[in-house]
Amino acid sequence: MNEWVKEIVNQMQLNLNVLAPLSGLPDGAPTKALIENSFELLRAEDWTTCRRCCEHALTICWEQLHHGEWKLVNVAWRSAYEMSALIKVMCFLVSEELREALKLVDLALMIGAQTFSTHLHQLALCIHDLLPPFPAPRHNIATINDNIVVKIQHPMPIVDCPSLQWFHDECIQKEQAVIIKHLIDDWKAMHHWNTATYLTRICGWRTVPVETGRSYSSADVGSRLMVLGEYINSVFDGECDSYLAQHTLFDQIEPLKSDIEIPIYCMLNANDDDEDGDDIRINAWLGPEGTISPLHVDEPHNILCQVVGRKYIRIYHRKWTPNMYPHSSGALSNTSQVDAENPDLQRFPLFAQAEYTEHILSPGEALYIPPMHWHYVRALDQSFSVSFWWQ
Repeated sequence: MNEWVKEIVNQMQLNLNVLAPLSGLPDGAPTKALIENSFELLRAEDWTTCRRCCEHALTICWEQLHHGEWKLVNVAWRSAYEMSALIKVMCFLVSEELREALKLVDLALMIGAQTFSTHLHQLALCIHDLLPPFPAPRHNIATINDNIVVKIQHPMPIVDCPSLQWFHDECIQKEQAVIIKHLIDDWKAMHHWNTATYLTRICGWRTVPVETGRSYSSADVGSRLMVLGEYINSVFDGECDSYLAQHTLFDQIEPLKSDIEIPIYCMLNANDDDEDGDDIRINAWLGPEGTISPLHVDEPHNILCQVVGRKYIRIYHRKWTPNMYPHSSGALSNTSQVDAENPDLQRFPLFAQAEYTEHILSPGEALYIPPMHWHYVRALDQSFSVSFWWQ
């Protein structure tokens, strides 16, 4: 294990600008000196002092990252957290604390600035392979709840993998939500993600954030970190009370990303320089039957791909925004106060006038949602979806 750590340290030393991202920290902040000292102690193989030093740096960074709005945080603090975490991971590896090391790698990938993402991804793969197989759930195959029946009265239009020109003219230009058949038939995910053992084998020991509560807009909403394998097993065993929602899982766990492909339609209106799709945000949505995304809008174009299970979806054109009663301010200003399936029309009378289309999104289907169109989603089964957002 020590030889492996030395090799990573040598790789870092070859990068002459390894400490450059710390230059953005405020003058007089002790964090930069703590990280520099930690790195020197790491090179000197003084593991105990190094660990104590980088733990101090991590504590300071964590406080800075969780003070105020996330989008206003100085990116240098994210880089500082990432480097401090990477150094502490080295100390964990020397003492063979593999699970603690992998958890910290995941935290660094989730909240760091991706300054050292190459090292972190390599570490994640290697550490995961060193850990024992993740325990299997009682139920390995995702289940369909045949007892749930939703009558569709206002169906969405359905097309079979249209040409780029047709999609541009009929969907993007006309702001038309549409169901796309056979778009993801060739994804590896379509053949593997409905089995818990496949998912836990490649990423069972990884750590992810999950939402608790009925929905993100409810009073009981919360969040916590979970080992992904424990979460997957709870979903497949029907004992889950949380939702892995809107998480950039595929940036964090690279083996899962190889199971999907970016739809070609996402290249329309995208940045001309973005040939690799780096400006496309890919979110994962994994959870039990009954998870709800309340009626809300998103600014980007969105293609939602259903891999496992079914979801009931409603779409309201953005012209109905005056009838949606969004929350007045704050983080929920893009979210309606109305329960789409059980509206209180005494409080929200104009909502009754709003027209909508609806669909039960089944495995293998994709849904295009135009920017700022209101949409409501409820999982009818254990479900795994992938969304692609682009400008």
